[in-house]
Amino acid sequence: MRLLIPFKMNRNAYVLLLLTGMIFTAFISCKDKKDAPYQIDTSSSKYYPLAVNKYVVYDVDSLIWVDSTCDTIQTRYQIRYEIVDSFRDEQNRRSYRIETATRTDSAGWVPGAVYYVTPAANGVEYAEKGLQFIKLSYPIEEGRTWEGNALIPAHVDADLTYLAGWKYRYERVAAPYRSEIRGYDTTVTVIQVDQKEGDPKNTEEYSSRMYGKEIYAYDVGLVFREFIRWSYDPATGCRKGYHMVMREVAHN
Repeated sequence: MRLLIPFKMNRNAYVLLLLTGMIFTAFISCKDKKDAPYQIDTSSSKYYPLAVNKYVVYDVDSLIWVDSTCDTIQTRYQIRYEIVDSFRDEQNRRSYRIETATRTDSAGWVPGAVYYVTPAANGVEYAEKGLQFIKLSYPIEEGRTWEGNALIPAHVDADLTYLAGWKYRYERVAAPYRSEIRGYDTTVTVIQVDQKEGDPKNTEEYSSRMYGKEIYAYDVGLVFREFIRWSYDPATGCRKGYHMVMREVAHN
């Protein structure tokens, strides 16, 4: 294609104008790239990597309140989650079987519960004791919420009522996190539930607390979990419930 130069503009002036335009275009392009936020791959399960033979080991601290005696029971142990197999579920989706094992300082690994994880197109589904949780939802964005217990019949089963209405929420997306053991460059925090009733300092009134939080590290998976569920009955003067914390200590 032949360029036409206006007859009143000499060739040197035209070249200068062309170079000026190129510099301006390059400046705008660089500015756009500089101003664009850092992006990581949140369209796949990078925060929940799944592969056969992958494992994660956690230290677990557990506190149980016994309402019949007003006693507290504290335990510490380790639990290992290991993906041992994959299969197709009823919807022909690739799913993974996770076997757990626990141990204390004085004992070897003892086989435990079995869980199932399915990476769906819009998130990660996790089956635990017959209950289906939506642990992660895509896209992973700061402040995004979803019904994490939507697949659980919480409104028709009295024993599951406490699971109704949880609104999961993303916080600190792509933020670093440091535990007592190690640091992680890129994580996402999921607040599953945060409910409280009454004043626990007032022993003459009913009070309760329920709180769930999980932290997932990029290319590692779950690295921290905390769950609190207790209630206080002034008639007995005791709490009933438990508080559990899991911290990742080893993985492959």
